[in-house]
Amino acid sequence: MNNEIKILPADPEAMARAKSRWDSVSKPKNSLGDLEDLIVRIAGAQKTENIDISRRAVVVFAADNGIVAERIAQSSPDLTAGVAVHIANGCGNINIMGKSAGCDVICVDVGINSRSLPTRPRGMVDLHVTDGTRSFLEGPAMTDAEARKAFGAGLFMADRISEKGIRIAAAGEMGIGNTTTSAAVIAALLGKRPCEIVGRGAGLDDSGLTRKIDVVQRGLLRFGLTACDGEVPADTAWRVLCSVGGLDIAAMAGFYTGCAVHHIPVVLDGLISAAAALIAVYMNENVRDYLIASHIGREAGASAVLSKLGLKAVLHADLALGEGTGAVLLFPILDVVTAEYNSALTFDDMGFISDEDAEDGIRVFTRR
Repeated sequence: MNNEIKILPADPEAMARAKSRWDSVSKPKNSLGDLEDLIVRIAGAQKTENIDISRRAVVVFAADNGIVAERIAQSSPDLTAGVAVHIANGCGNINIMGKSAGCDVICVDVGINSRSLPTRPRGMVDLHVTDGTRSFLEGPAMTDAEARKAFGAGLFMADRISEKGIRIAAAGEMGIGNTTTSAAVIAALLGKRPCEIVGRGAGLDDSGLTRKIDVVQRGLLRFGLTACDGEVPADTAWRVLCSVGGLDIAAMAGFYTGCAVHHIPVVLDGLISAAAALIAVYMNENVRDYLIASHIGREAGASAVLSKLGLKAVLHADLALGEGTGAVLLFPILDVVTAEYNSALTFDDMGFISDEDAEDGIRVFTRR
């Protein structure tokens, strides 16, 4: 799908300079651990050690999922439109948390069922593809054309935020049933059994969880998607997306790809964003360099994807809210760490120089 899209890998020289700056700060080397690595990754994505995360946005893609007909969710599908309208009007969970984190929130209709949304709010971006997907137990969730249009919606939103001067981003989603579609995508692409990936979503009981696992298993068998493992070719990843995925997943995959084109690091949220990230990386491996993990969520599938992509989350809070809320929680932490990175005294400021090649790796400091 996106072989023609050129994405440069992260800049190793900018990353080296960022690492050198950290090592010059008057503290023990790597004493901020994984937080230092986040700054280095952002430097590589932005291609400068002088990182800028002052302008940030979270784009929330909303879409319905036909698989809800199989009773795999505890909420009515009408809730997709209801919550999306609240987000577009500025009063959703993500709006409250995003405002506190200094983050613009943009809601995009990429596939809300129009029967639940007779009037689109002014604050909602209209990139509507179709009235949700079809149940993947009855046929492919999306046609190739529908998936391409949704992917293109994500690319468009990346272009849009780049034009607005956004320097770091996140993607969120709203769509009843999308933990099922995401679990199906992840299980297929990682060659896992559904029982290893499928979770309770918004709170299914034991019988609901059993039904959800069975639905995913039947879907994967229907399309012969039980043998994927190792490195997955781009065309296979695309087939998985069209067969059992969702319009929101396709749009988020496009958004991650577009952000990489514009050198915008993008923060992942939970399960659905993880499924989209896996699709995007299998389609263009350089996208990985622009992805920042935020939290280890409640769903096992998200952890499996982060492990596969070699991304390390720094928040462990048992989150399962969605909408991009876990991603925006990382922004205040990044602000604090960036302030340390930019403003802390260096050993040179203090009048010390160190012998980096000292015996046993011990840094010996002497006054100039």
